[in-house]
Amino acid sequence: MDDGRIVEARQRIDAATTGHVNLGGLGLTPEDLTELLRDTPAFADVVSLDLANNNLGTLPDAVAAAWTSLIVLDLSSNGLTALPDTVAAWTALERLVLSGNRLTALPDAVAAWTALKRLVMDRNRLGELPHAVAGWTALTQLNVDRNKLGELPDAVAAWTALERLDMDYNQVRALPDAVAAWTRLDVLYLDDNELTALPDAVAAWTALNELHLDSNQLTALPDAVAAWTALNELHLDDNQLTVLPEAVAAWTELSGLHLRSNRLTALPDAVAAWTALTLLDLYDNQLTVLPDAVAAWTDLTDLYLESNRLTALPDAVGGWNALTDLFMEGNDLTALPGAIGRLAKLRMLVVDGNPLPPEVLAAETEGTEALLAFLRDVATDGRSISEAKLLFVGAGEAGKSSLLGALRGEPWRDRHQTQGMDIKPLVVTHAGREITLNGWDFGGQQAYQPAHQVFFSAPAVYVVVWKPRPGVAAGMVESWIAMIAHRAPDARVLVVASHGGPSSRADAIDEQHLKQRFGDLIVGFHEVDSAIPDDRLEALREAIAVAAGTLPHVHRNYPASWQQTIEAVTAEGQQVIDYRGYEAVAAAQGLTAFQARTLASNAHHLGKWIYYADDDALAAFVILQPDWLNVAIAALLDSRDAVDALGLVPHRMLGSLWSAAQAPDGTSYTREQQRLFLALMGRFELTYQVSPDASPEPVSLIAQLVPAAQPLLRSAWVNFRPGDREYLEVCRISEGPAGHVIIPDSLMYRLIVRLHHQRYTEPESMQGVHWQQGMVLQSRYGARALLTVRTGVGVQVQVRGPDAVTYLRQITDEIRYCIERFWPGLTTVALVACRDECGLPTRGAGLFDVDKLIKLRDALGQSVAQCPISGCDAFPTIDSLLGGSRASDDALAVLQDGMALVDSRVRGLSQRVAELSDTVKANLAGVNAQLTALMWQLNDEAADGPRLFTLTPVGASLRNPQWTTKRMRLTLYCEHSLQPVHVLEPDRRDAGVYSIDVSREWWVRAVPLLKTTTMLLKPLLGVGVADLKLEFNEEQWKAVEEQVSMANETLNAAAEAANHLSAGDHSAGLAERARGGPTSPIIAEGATLRTLHAALRAQDVTIADLRKVVRPDGRILWVHRQFEHLYHGGLPVIP
Repeated sequence: MDDGRIVEARQRIDAATTGHVNLGGLGLTPEDLTELLRDTPAFADVVSLDLANNNLGTLPDAVAAAWTSLIVLDLSSNGLTALPDTVAAWTALERLVLSGNRLTALPDAVAAWTALKRLVMDRNRLGELPHAVAGWTALTQLNVDRNKLGELPDAVAAWTALERLDMDYNQVRALPDAVAAWTRLDVLYLDDNELTALPDAVAAWTALNELHLDSNQLTALPDAVAAWTALNELHLDDNQLTVLPEAVAAWTELSGLHLRSNRLTALPDAVAAWTALTLLDLYDNQLTVLPDAVAAWTDLTDLYLESNRLTALPDAVGGWNALTDLFMEGNDLTALPGAIGRLAKLRMLVVDGNPLPPEVLAAETEGTEALLAFLRDVATDGRSISEAKLLFVGAGEAGKSSLLGALRGEPWRDRHQTQGMDIKPLVVTHAGREITLNGWDFGGQQAYQPAHQVFFSAPAVYVVVWKPRPGVAAGMVESWIAMIAHRAPDARVLVVASHGGPSSRADAIDEQHLKQRFGDLIVGFHEVDSAIPDDRLEALREAIAVAAGTLPHVHRNYPASWQQTIEAVTAEGQQVIDYRGYEAVAAAQGLTAFQARTLASNAHHLGKWIYYADDDALAAFVILQPDWLNVAIAALLDSRDAVDALGLVPHRMLGSLWSAAQAPDGTSYTREQQRLFLALMGRFELTYQVSPDASPEPVSLIAQLVPAAQPLLRSAWVNFRPGDREYLEVCRISEGPAGHVIIPDSLMYRLIVRLHHQRYTEPESMQGVHWQQGMVLQSRYGARALLTVRTGVGVQVQVRGPDAVTYLRQITDEIRYCIERFWPGLTTVALVACRDECGLPTRGAGLFDVDKLIKLRDALGQSVAQCPISGCDAFPTIDSLLGGSRASDDALAVLQDGMALVDSRVRGLSQRVAELSDTVKANLAGVNAQLTALMWQLNDEAADGPRLFTLTPVGASLRNPQWTTKRMRLTLYCEHSLQPVHVLEPDRRDAGVYSIDVSREWWVRAVPLLKTTTMLLKPLLGVGVADLKLEFNEEQWKAVEEQVSMANETLNAAAEAANHLSAGDHSAGLAERARGGPTSPIIAEGATLRTLHAALRAQDVTIADLRKVVRPDGRILWVHRQFEHLYHGGLPVIP
């Protein structure tokens, strides 16, 4: 017994003047209560008593019996396992709180609580309610969330005054007919139970206003729901509904309806009655069409239709004049009705993942504002265009240029071999409509192929031209078709033998083999003589027209003013125009500055022009003829001096090469144009700058020209931590899951550029350790990786060092991302070798699919996997195969609980990262990798705004589930430094800090993402300072430490919310699952993030002056301006 506790308790009892006594948090025991009752008579006469957060465990009989005057009692969080029978004395009790205890049952004595109006018993272990609850005839509110209730007794029929019931996260399988007595029921929470049906007795709930039934097993709704005429909000997410009954026509007051993740295939016409509807969530159903009845939803503001099977939208959407947010990604829409462009209040429109016209998808890539502007321009100023891309590829001197000329009707003439590429139009007719084809004639020299692939795209028609001759011609045809199939798998390919062809091409080319390998990609084989305009040439022209005419979206609408601007800008045949000049031409055609920029970006994404709006230096130019750039690249690749330099080319040499070359129009390249070339080669991932501009001689590496021979790897790899365990994965690349192994042309060149920030360099050397078949990398935490191309196997990655497992996974993921983004026709699989348990003499022969291992472990709960090698009976553990890596929780536990690297020690962490143990480095690396993976998964959403922020409530707690809107403090982070914006702006403490009003609906959806990002950000605050070598003053350090506290508040708020979520908390392992591809939680958070961006822009259009930068691989970051130069450093210097 603690005298201090007793003294404090007595003082509080004596000080109470209104009968209310607060003894919460004193650590009182049962013995303490007994002593207080004996020595302090007033203790028996209290009417309101708070005993929350003590150490009672049990309630003494005498104490309970003495509280006959109690009206309000709080016993939450005391570890109570049972209540004594003497609680029958609480006949005056009106409000009782028993949250967070360990109660497994209630005694029959509770029948005496006839005055009880409000009872809170969430987070206990109750398996059932006794029939004695029939005595609770005055009960208006009951909370039994997070118990183990399997059913309700018929005694609940006595609860005729019941207005609110919270029974989330139980095991209720059915509701009794006795619920018909709840005629006053206003709010009901039954999320996360096991209900398969609702009884007809629910027809008695005529006063029902809000109903939550998420995460049950409902397959249908009874007609009795027609009685819910007062219903305002209904949650039915994560059930198994296939249809809605016509009875829903009675829900005329319905404002919010949540039906995500069901199996609905259609909506009934009865939905026309939902005239008060403002929010409808139909994400992840099987809808193919919306009925015309949706025209009645004139008050609708938010509509979620992601991941359905919609093929079209009705014209009725034109009546949704109140609509602000419309999410439709992941459907089968081929067009958007023009009416969408006329919805004046629409601020958020998401349509990616649909087979829409390329201009629409290109506009969305620039963000919602650009997409809406495009649709509005089409709606008010649209005109039909018919055009497509026609590409001629093949070996050098195969006759591509002659064939294009013949198809265009040009007189026959001898032509020089094409350097780089040339672009000319070709007009064909299909089904009575003219189609303009932009004919791209590519030089066939092998050295040009890596650069050419940048311009390959689909949908388009490709003509593979070959010159029949002995030797390698046929094999080269297959290589070119493979290059197209890997880069543009949805293209159409015509194979054409030029110069007349042999009398029997079957001996020269195996058409059957090519059709078998490439399937419908090939649409025909032809032979022509470009010098003779005969029937064979006309047959080819007709085949090209048919192929082009059947391309998706070859006929589409385009803003007339945009098309007029394109024609005006290109009328003079300029190769490049400065942006101010372009903007002036656009203004003359009636375009605003925003429309002009949107058009330039749109044309860039469609491959017409080259324009990088996100880079201030490159945004100063619009390249109208991409062949202008390709010719310059060809001049460099053909240079003997550049080849002899093994790709490490001084900028002075580049200046000399390009000064001697000529542009396609016969003019010389200016120095400014040469600087532009080099910058664009960096964006195309063909080169990177090794030394800074300020160095005496700036140098860039041309990746395609690196040495062929592998260098000595003694210091770079062989002698690096030789005693450490080595981890290995193989990235297997193939044409489809069952295809043979493919190493795409130029893969290693692209990886050398993409990963150059991680390159390992020898002391006193600028150049990294790399060659045409491999490279050595080093992580920020000290691990080192050896990448090698192995013919017939794939790309092998070996890693040693403190964060070896994490770094191995990062590198493999990066390789797979590079391949699947640049070569969408290829499939990748990460394979890991067995490490410890093997039934074969040679360990490591068995290769396991990493994605399947993670699925077996996380989705199916398996711990072992069978070796795929015949004759090996080993079943190694999945964790050992994956290097012992788990989801983020383990790493966070070590960092936050065990090592305590944050909070008060954040400064120390920033000063000694290099001195940390390998274990801590490995965990930091894991957290960093998972934050990065989560950001990349939300890359599409980043087009509109940043992803990293914390959100903390201002004032009251979020524990009360009845709140609808809360004021919160939002703090934005720089996505490069991982520091809050206001920390980087010591003179502007409010930079990137906003007060916003958050709806409960949005908060519920945001919690998983918010909780995950905050957990990952917190331990990295100090690491970011160290890694960037930032010099912080005292005020900045205080701001960092304050932000750590704010992160704790965010986590606490998210934890509170997780206890009251209507659809469950999906945050556990969210970052880990992000690495394995799209998941429902990730997609859901994307919509939440877009909504936040719209609200943020309404308050600050500059978004704290964060700069949006786009990396060459297409990934977006929002960075503080002091880091912008690391991504967009301006045009390089050429002396």
